[in-house]
Amino acid sequence: MMAVIALGISVGWAFRTRTLASPADPPQFDQRVLFLGTQLETLDPLLNGGTIVVQWSVDRDSCIDDVPDQNDLSGCPPVNLYMDPTMFAGPGNTPSSGGNNSVPDQAIFQFIPEEMNDAHANLQIFETDLTIGTRSDRLADTLLNYPFDRYTAELWIFALVNGTQDPVSLAIDWAGGVAFGFDTEIVGINSDADAGSLDVLIDIKRTVLVRAYVVTIVIAMWLITLLLLVISIKAVFFRCEVDTTILAAPVATLFAFTTLRTAMPGSPSGFGAIIDFVGTLPALATLIAITVLCLLHVLLRSKRLESAHCAQTTAATPA
Repeated sequence: MMAVIALGISVGWAFRTRTLASPADPPQFDQRVLFLGTQLETLDPLLNGGTIVVQWSVDRDSCIDDVPDQNDLSGCPPVNLYMDPTMFAGPGNTPSSGGNNSVPDQAIFQFIPEEMNDAHANLQIFETDLTIGTRSDRLADTLLNYPFDRYTAELWIFALVNGTQDPVSLAIDWAGGVAFGFDTEIVGINSDADAGSLDVLIDIKRTVLVRAYVVTIVIAMWLITLLLLVISIKAVFFRCEVDTTILAAPVATLFAFTTLRTAMPGSPSGFGAIIDFVGTLPALATLIAITVLCLLHVLLRSKRLESAHCAQTTAATPA
């Protein structure tokens, strides 16, 4: 028993959810660079068609590093950060300038270096609710293929000096955060110094434990269904003596299966995923047929016992 417990703990620890790993050292630039931190907050493929919440922080400004007097940062003008409005998730998070393919003109955050010396200044942190998508040419990557669905999040941002069109280079200094139930990995980073843009691609997929858990439940559903089918066939067609409480098990199993279906982590609320077509729905349909057979068997058995009891009572009654 202790070996089983130790094995379970070891497997769970080995395949636990990992944090978003930081990329390699950022590239070198010959101009001003803002170094950003990226923190993954939440991830939900079901919210607004797929949403990822990312917290950004301006960790370092190369202009500040190059200033001789850190108390005088007037030589480092403010920098405006922009994102594509169409990448925001939900109408409430979309800037009013959205709805076209023009260059974004509404900054999502303004970094003011001079405020760094003010103890009352706001933190240089902001959050974005962004959409996640799937590869359009692969149906297997969509939510239909739960728990083997796969997504891609694109974090695209660019920076300009306030009041000008002068670009400021951007680089990822560090990355972190956990999306519960998902493995996340940065698969591509493209920093364009001439445009002042940064493009980050994050690959998203279910963890091994989530996939194993869902597959185990589907297999268990089929095994339980087949066992109940064998018991019902023996009782109904071969007249084998089966305890009545066992024949009532399919009724309780129907409700247990629907509860297990809703308990699958991150599963779609409605039926329609691949696990429903290969597991839940056919198993439930088979269970319904088994339930009908068992109820008919119990009903007919009760009638036979009642008829036999009446016959014995009549025979024992004196004329």
